[in-house]
Amino acid sequence: MPVYLSISPLECVGCKICMLACTAENLGVYKPTSSAIKVVRLGEGDYVTACRNCAKAPCIDVCPTDALYRENGVVQLSREKCIGCGRCIVACPFGAVAYYNGKAFKCDLCGVCIEKCPVQKLKVTDSWDQRKTKLWNTMIEIAGDIQLGV
Repeated sequence: MPVYLSISPLECVGCKICMLACTAENLGVYKPTSSAIKVVRLGEGDYVTACRNCAKAPCIDVCPTDALYRENGVVQLSREKCIGCGRCIVACPFGAVAYYNGKAFKCDLCGVCIEKCPVQKLKVTDSWDQRKTKLWNTMIEIAGDIQLGV
């Protein structure tokens, strides 16, 4: 079963420290727009999105250089092999692949965001709370509209 980052929208305070920590640790800059983790406000809640490590990951399928691969159930990215074509960015249904300095960047579950979360509620999980399904589907719908330019 895929593992991914999770936090209840009722517990996330929307501070975006996770985004800053991600880019500082992995890219050496404070650039939240290039973060592999995103905080999105929808209605009354803040949602954290990051790579879902899909069982059938479309990003892996479209990568022409095999820069994306699966290791221990986690979709990994070799930035050395990445040619910056952007196919993975377009293919990801969750908008979880970022772009920085001409190359793709995605969550590898390094844990720095979990460590820096001020409310200590961000976690790695392999289960999905069905009570959140309606809210999650709304977020997916909005993300799809954004990707399609609607």
